[in-house]
Amino acid sequence: MAAFRKAGCFIGICMVVIIPFSSGVADEKGTAGLSAIEELNGAAALASCLNNGRPTLAYFYYSVACSCTAVQCSLALVAIADAPELQAENEDFNFVCVDAFYHEEVDSQYNLFFIPAMIAYGEDGRELYRVEWDIDKKSVRKLVNLIKANDGH
Repeated sequence: MAAFRKAGCFIGICMVVIIPFSSGVADEKGTAGLSAIEELNGAAALASCLNNGRPTLAYFYYSVACSCTAVQCSLALVAIADAPELQAENEDFNFVCVDAFYHEEVDSQYNLFFIPAMIAYGEDGRELYRVEWDIDKKSVRKLVNLIKANDGH
């Protein structure tokens, strides 16, 4: 089990049982380990990011899910890994990641209909744009460009 935590975040495949596998993009804590991703302790931590005066890009995922959702979460991680702005600490905007499997309250609090989801928030914490379910390189690029261009309005 420790090898899976080192290698990647847990994403389950539901067939008869849930089988954990590695996404290949993670750190020793077992989180989606892109260096700019901040592991959150529930929705309260995301709320604090939304109130710090910087734009925020939030990625919501399930670490344990059925096969179709697990595939979509893995594809989203690949798209995130391909965005250089999300690979290093960034002073221009927050990039946070919330495991909605363990923080069930975020589904209703942030009106998430499908997971995975990425939501861009402005400097004032208001939602600018969201992508749910089909997160690919093009949609990640659009969200990053939107966050970088955000002037607070």
